[in-house]
Amino acid sequence: MTLWEREQFEAQNVDSARAEHVRALNSQREAELAEARRREEEWRQKDEEREKQELARRAEALAAREAEAAALVEKGRVEQAERDAEMRLEQKRLAEETQRRNEQLAAKEAAAALKKRDTEDFSYDFEEGMEAKVKAFRQRGGGGDAMLIKIDHAKDELQIEEHRKAMLDLEDVRELLEDNSAEPRFLLYIHKVSHSDGRMQYPLCFLLYMPDQLPVHLKVMYTRPVVDLAATFKVNRHFMLDDPETLTTEWLNTQLGITVR
Repeated sequence: MTLWEREQFEAQNVDSARAEHVRALNSQREAELAEARRREEEWRQKDEEREKQELARRAEALAAREAEAAALVEKGRVEQAERDAEMRLEQKRLAEETQRRNEQLAAKEAAAALKKRDTEDFSYDFEEGMEAKVKAFRQRGGGGDAMLIKIDHAKDELQIEEHRKAMLDLEDVRELLEDNSAEPRFLLYIHKVSHSDGRMQYPLCFLLYMPDQLPVHLKVMYTRPVVDLAATFKVNRHFMLDDPETLTTEWLNTQLGITVR
């Protein structure tokens, strides 16, 4: 091998070694670049995962705050409802206590008035013309005739409030009483009783209508003169009635001691 050939061969070897070195460097750079890209993708994925976790944490924290706020609102609503209920109960208790004291005061006043007037006459005068009307009603009235009488305490007199004729259906009489369901009344009523043998009876009934839950002074006002009124109206007895629905033909017959034959 000549010197020239040897130089050429050595030059080729140097070029091959250089090319191999370049290829090795390029391969290393590509591997490093791939590794860098891999690490960059890993970091990106970790960043995304951290961002998702942070968003989830924030959403969870927001939901917790909203739930806490809703719980506080509900707690406040429940507490307010409880306070309102307690206030209503207290108002009811105070109203009941006020009513109880008023009733006690009314009872004391009524008792004092009764004690003061124990020896006085509790009769009331008839309004003008009433005596003749009652007499005509008693003597010439027909079956079903009714006379509703009230007391005008301010005028210290009895007054005819209603005078109806031929109210043979006691439902009409009950309605008459229900129209005055808040106050007591005296009722004169001619009860028509028909027997199977053709006999007829027309007993005069005197009823004291006394609804429930009346003030004490009204009870006293209407109860005290009733015996004297029964004598004035010329009836043997009077009947107490607290509910209009009680007033039936059977009830009246029983009160009067009449057996329909």
